[in-house]
Parts: sequence; C-alpha cells; structure tokens
Amino acid sequence: MGVRFALLGAVEAQVSGRLVELGHARQQCVLTVLLVEANRPVSIDQLTERVWGGSPPARARDTLYGYVSHLRRVCAELDGAVIRRRSGGYVIDVDPAAVDLHRFRELVSRARAAEAGEQAHELFDEALGLWRGEPFANLDTYWLNGVREAVLNERRSAELDYYDLQLRQGNHAELLPTLSTRARTYPLDERVAGQLMLALYRCGRQAEALDHYRKLRAHLVSDLGADPGPELRELQGRILRNDAGLVNAGDRAGAARPAAGFPAPRQLPPGTRHFIGRSAELERLNGVLRRRPEPVQTVVITAIDGVGGVGKTALALHWAAQLRTEFPDGILHVNLRGYDPDSPPLDPAEVLENFLRALNVPPERIPPGLDAQAGLYRSLLDGRRVLVVLDNAKSADQVTPLLPGSPTCLVLITSRNRMSKLAIREGIHRVTLDVLPDADALALLGHVIGTSAIHADPEAAADVVRFCGRLPLALRIVAEGMCTRPSTTLADLAAELAAEKSRLDLLDTGDDESMAVRTVFSWSYRVLSPEAARVFRLLGLHAGGTVSLPAAAAMTGLPEGRVGRIVKALANVHLVEETTPGRYEFHDLLRLYAYERAFEEETEADRVAAVHRMLTWYKLSAAAADRLLIPQRLSVVGGNSPDVQPLDFTGYDQALEWCETERANLVAATRQAFDWREYETAWQVPAAMWNFFYLRKHWADQLAVYTTGLEAARRSQNVLGEGWCLGSLGYAYWDFGSHERAMEYFEQAMATCELIGQRISEEIAEFGRCIVRMGIGLVRASQGRFDEAVEQHQAALAIALKTGDRWTEGAVLGGLGEAFAGLRRYEQAVSWYERALDVRRQIDDRWGQAWMLHDLGEVNCMLEDFAAAVEYYKMALDLRRVIGDRQGEARTWDSMGDAARQAGSIAVAVDHWNQALTIFDDLDDPQAGEVSRKIGELGIEL
Repeated sequence: MGVRFALLGAVEAQVSGRLVELGHARQQCVLTVLLVEANRPVSIDQLTERVWGGSPPARARDTLYGYVSHLRRVCAELDGAVIRRRSGGYVIDVDPAAVDLHRFRELVSRARAAEAGEQAHELFDEALGLWRGEPFANLDTYWLNGVREAVLNERRSAELDYYDLQLRQGNHAELLPTLSTRARTYPLDERVAGQLMLALYRCGRQAEALDHYRKLRAHLVSDLGADPGPELRELQGRILRNDAGLVNAGDRAGAARPAAGFPAPRQLPPGTRHFIGRSAELERLNGVLRRRPEPVQTVVITAIDGVGGVGKTALALHWAAQLRTEFPDGILHVNLRGYDPDSPPLDPAEVLENFLRALNVPPERIPPGLDAQAGLYRSLLDGRRVLVVLDNAKSADQVTPLLPGSPTCLVLITSRNRMSKLAIREGIHRVTLDVLPDADALALLGHVIGTSAIHADPEAAADVVRFCGRLPLALRIVAEGMCTRPSTTLADLAAELAAEKSRLDLLDTGDDESMAVRTVFSWSYRVLSPEAARVFRLLGLHAGGTVSLPAAAAMTGLPEGRVGRIVKALANVHLVEETTPGRYEFHDLLRLYAYERAFEEETEADRVAAVHRMLTWYKLSAAAADRLLIPQRLSVVGGNSPDVQPLDFTGYDQALEWCETERANLVAATRQAFDWREYETAWQVPAAMWNFFYLRKHWADQLAVYTTGLEAARRSQNVLGEGWCLGSLGYAYWDFGSHERAMEYFEQAMATCELIGQRISEEIAEFGRCIVRMGIGLVRASQGRFDEAVEQHQAALAIALKTGDRWTEGAVLGGLGEAFAGLRRYEQAVSWYERALDVRRQIDDRWGQAWMLHDLGEVNCMLEDFAAAVEYYKMALDLRRVIGDRQGEARTWDSMGDAARQAGSIAVAVDHWNQALTIFDDLDDPQAGEVSRKIGELGIEL
C-alpha cells in the first residue's frame, strides 16, 4: 500500500496505517510546501520565503539542503513519493490522490458535477471526512497561514453546498444542529441563515425561523447599516405565507442519514438500549448550545449530576451521540471512576496520557508531569471542535486538568457530586437528574419486557416501578432479570421485591444512594449459579479498572475457558460490561455491591487467597515479560506458584505490548499489594517492570511504584527489597538527568547493602554493591568526575567477575570505557568497549550491544576516524530501532551530528541533530536543550 499524506489537520504521512517520522516543524514545513504544490517545481527562493518568511536564518540554503536531504531519505523508504531536484528547486512527484488536500478538491469537484443526489452525497461525505482539524495545524508560517485560510474557505464553501444538497434530499431534521452551530459561528452569513430558516420551518418551527431572520436583520442594520439581501427577504416572506413550495418533496420522517465520518478520535461507547424520556433534560442540554454567548470566549462546560443509578451516563451518551456532526474533530470519553469502592479515582495524568494517545501522540512524546501533559493536551485541542465526555467524576480537582481551553470545544461531565466548586470557578451549566416520572419508568420497563406484560397487570407493573424507586439502572436490571426467567410474572416480581423491601429496606432513596439499587442487585445476584456468584464476588476485589480473562482465572482459581464463559454470562445480564474483547469492567455501583458481597459471603481466608493469587499472577506474568525485554539481566523476581499459571509470551513484541496494556493494572496491583500487606509483592511487581520502564520512559508510574515498593520493603523490614528499590530509584533519576537525586538514593542503597550482608548473605550484598557502584560510576561520569567513575567501575568489575554475572560485567566494562574516554585515554577506552561488546555478543544482549557500538563510534570520533565512527553509529541505530530504545536512538543521532560537525559536514550535522532533537523533545528529555544549543551556535533557526 502506497504512502498517504495528510495535510488537513496535523501534517502526517502513513504507510499501511503506520505513521512515518517526518522530523521537526521546519522540516515538515518544507514537505508541506512541496505537497501543496505537488508535481510542480518550487524554487529555492520560494521554499526559503514560504518556510521562514522575510527572516531566513544565516546559511538558509545549507539548512534547507539538510531538510530536503532528510526528507529524500524518508521518501526513499516510501512507496509512491519521490523528491527530485529540478530547475533550481525541488518537486515532489506523488499521486494527487495520495495527498488529502488534493483528494478533497477532486472529490468536491466531482460532487458538484454529479447528476445523482445519492452519488453527490457520498462524494461530499468522503471529501469532508478527510478533515481532522485545521490544515497544517502544527505549523505556523506566514505563507502557510494564508494557504490555511484559503483552504478553510474551500471547506466552508463545500459544506454549504453539501447542506443545500441535504436540504433538497429532505434531511433538514438531521441537519438542524449543525446549521444552528454554523449560524452562531457566522452570524452575518446570509446563506447559512437561509439554510437554518428553511430547516427550522420544515421541522415545524416557523416562529423560530422568523425570529432568526429578525435577529439577523438587527445585526446587519447595527453592524453594516444594511438590510438582508433579496433572496433572504423572499424566503422570509414565503415562510410568513406558509408557502407550500418550501416543503421539499423528498422530506421523509425518520430517514435521517448518518453524518459524514471524520477520521478523528471517536471514543464514545454505545448508548444504553431502550433510552426513554428525559425530554425536558435534553431540551435544557440543547439550550446550552443555542444560548452560547457570541462570541464564545471560554470552553462551554455542562455537568449532569444526580444519585447513582439515575441515568446520568445514559443521558450523557444519548445526547453526545446526537452531537457527532457538531464536533467533526472527535469525541473523547473517559470513565473517571469517581466512586470506585476499592481504588482511588482515575488520576488526571493517566487520563491525559490516554487522551493524548487518542490524539495520535506517540507514547514516547507524552511528557511526564500533569502540567506538561495538560499543556500539550490544550495545545492539540486549540481551535478544534471536540466534545470531551468526563463520566463519573469525583470532584472539581479531578476534572479541572482535563478541561480544554478552546471555546470551540464542549465538555460534558457526569457526577454524583454537584460540582459546586467547578460551577463557581468555570461557570458550568448544570443539569440535575431526578428519578424517572412514573409514565417514563413504566415505558422503560415495557420496552424491555414487552408492553403486553404491562397491560396485562398494570397494578403489579406500577408496584415494580415503585419498589425500584423509578431508578433507570434498577429498572433495567429487574427487567433483564425477568427476561431470563420467562415463567416469572410481574406479580411474582412485585411480591419478591416487596418482601425484600420490608426485610432490608434497600430501595429507600435516602442519603445513601447505593441503597437504592441494592435490592435489585441482590435479586439479580441470587439467581446466579453458586459458581457464577463466587466469580462475581471475587472480581469485586480486583484492583484495576478492566480485568482480562487470564487475570480473572488466576483470581478465581478456575480454568480460563471456564471463567470466560461465566464472565460472559455475567455480561449478558449486565452485571459486568465487556469493554474490549476479553476485557471486562463493572459499573461502579455493581463493583461496590460485588465488593460488599465478597466481604459478607467469603471468609477472610478466601478473600486473602483470591487477592494473593491475582497479585501473584500479575507479578509472575510481569516477570515473564521482563525476562524477554532484556533477557540477560538478572532479576530478583523468580519462582512460581502451584495455584497460578502466569502468561507465557511468544516474543519481545508481545511482552512489550502486554506491559503497555496492563500498565495501569500493574501500578494498581502494586498499591493493592501494599494496602493488603502483601509487602513482598508490592516491591517485586515494580522490580518486574524495570526493563519495561527503562525502554518506555513512563516516568510518573515508574517513580510511583518504586516509591510504594520502597515503603513496602521498609514496612516488612525486607532489606533486600529496600536495597533494590533504592537502587532502582537511583537509576531512574540518573536516566532522567537528576544526578543529585540519583546520588541520594545510591548512597542509601549502599548503606542498605551492609545490612543485607549482616542479615541475609555477604554474596548477595556484594552483588548489590556491584550494581550500586556501577550506578554511582554512571552518575560521576555524567558529572564529568571521571577519575571517581573509574574507581567505582573497577570496584564493580571485580565483583562482577567474582560472581560470574556476565550482564553486569558487560555493563561495567562499558562504563569503564566511558570513564577512560572522558579522561581522553582513548586507546584504553577502545579496549574496554571492545571487551564489553564481546561480552554482550556472547550473551546475545542486543540492548548492550547497541550501547557499545554507539560508544565505539564516539571514541573513534575522538580519534578522528570519522569513517569508522559512522559505521559503528549505523550499526547502533539499527539495533536500537529493533528493540525500541528511542532515547538511545536519539543519543546516537546526536553523536552522529557531532561527528559530522567535526568532519566539516555542517548540513549533515544539522540533519542528524534535528533527528535527535525530535526524539528528545518527544521524550521530554533534558538533553533536548543541549542539542538545541549546538544548532543555535551555528546561527540556524529550529
């Protein structure tokens, strides 16, 4: 499959669905100019002007050459795009259909020329579906800004033609929300006003159509001193006369077409089946859109609050589904788990990370820290029309970091909390949801069990509604349960509920909102088989959000196939929900109920055993993945369990993917292990994630689990675990460049090694000292204190040779090479590096080989053998790409830039540094500043 270039949004290139790395913003500007002028030459002077405007940097041509050189190499790996030098400039030879901008223009032209309405509709749908946001959204130059405005005008013109077509086809009801938004955005556009007036009139809202004309005329007179044009005046007259000709022959009720599909995040889950009523609330929500002030200055926020089970989520999803066409740039959705009984609400940083990934930000580009993530999130949404649905929020503090800053966005929040703090601070629109009116509650019951049953015994039906407190969630569960017992009548059901109510008083909708549905839950729960009921109870003890079938099998002690059938049966009666194939989660109230049932019906020994099996499964599965990521590195997590079968991964890629998928659950398992006093597991789960964290750089999670693990080890007085966690925190801070913090932890770890020697074994203590001394050596080398680094590494090497730990031996040999290179004793450095590379090859350590090849490249640069250096660097790059070591890849590009600069190839150096800078920026690595400084010294603008 050939390359696809996307300009109608952030600039991207894809091959077979895979994003292609295009470099930094200036480099992307060059590519964008060439793609806008696809198959037409662009001169060097034109490129310079369009990329830098009137202020090009010194040696702009050299810089431009470097950019084009890199882009040529990128295109050389693609199928269907070639950059060529022609007539003093450059041209990109590409099929116009492979560039969404040119594809859009071609489709619109065909749509306007189409004779058949259906064909035109499909063409417009496809054309507008190419848009993901503002053209070249991540780029800002004078020329591109002008092109952007022109292309946006093309889109607006196409949309208006599309609306005319839909009105001719009788789709006015479907189109009305979009036209309402468009009229608010362009209040003086008479064509839009006419389309909105016609749609309103055909929907039976004549008065609103005429009122819109009156307001538009007032605006025109006030702002321009002019009346509406003759066409709009004529339409107003025809609406006043109820002109029969305004009713389109193609009108047809209930035949609305789906809106154009936009390639943007569409995270909205399916709405609730049998949605009933809520007309007043829906009208209030729609009124939020109609009454938005002009011009809108801030993001519009609507909050739906009410007791648990009242239908907040159902209403939010139902309304949000109606707004798809109003928010073409996407819908983001998250369940914030504000009232989960066993774990804290979702951290805003975790939500932001998932949102950023949905917005196509690669994992390594997501910065650590809530503020940095929120800043990137708001930047990406700026100017985009995105609906953000924040379901089950706990508090204003949880929600605030997730609010976009752009007035083009809409935020919809559901919560049991009235969000008073947020209302004061942000001026939210509040909709408080009460239980259903009797008529709607009966209708909901009838939609599920059949209206004939309601008509056959209306009195019993009314009793069921009353006993359920008119709560939608309770009614749905009762109705679904009745469908599974065909012999049960409404009278039987009412009698059961009445007896339970009198005994437990569980349907009282008082202060404890969970009490309102406990009776219904118990009724549904009692009909489960004993085995299914046990699975339901034990799953309530699971720490994370979603649970996989292998984890459920471990927790329950059942075979995976067996537990899979049981969990699917629970999903069929809505006691759990399947979020993705093979992964399940509870509604928060049902999770609470399951949790309570576990504590009331399971013995303490059984609860502890289930949680122990679950935590052990996560620990051992993580350890299995860890061994595949860097298999030669010794692990402190080992052993097996007769009660648990951990996952057996087929290879590196599967192990890495599992760690990423289960990362949130592994973090939650660490916390739950600590809370349940499974202190050994609380530090061993983080230990089993070390290699994954080192490769993927999830800084916040990494520091959180290591810190929890350290506290767990100290609580249990496990000096081995304490030493491991202290050392791991030291390496984490060194890796991030926080050298002083790293030394603090390494010094504590060294002191703990003495205790290990006294309490456990001197051999283990020696191994710990080896690891810590190597870490201290790395920090000292990073600080330029190379004599101290040599001393620490030599001491570590002696221990590694003594213990026979080949991986550590290879790592320490490489550290010695770095230290001697820092001392400018290059021949010795080469010797150490070659010894290290030999060890790494003997044990098939690709990660370590990549580092040694990189370091040999660096020392050959110091010896001014640049040809040899380049060969080493290329081999290092190849290995680092294979294992996914992005930070290592950036360091190699940086060093290749240094080598090219020393060899006098400035353009090549800048190209390599830009490659490094792009990755360092993506990782939020402090080394980005140093690379920027080197480019800046050449007088070249980034």
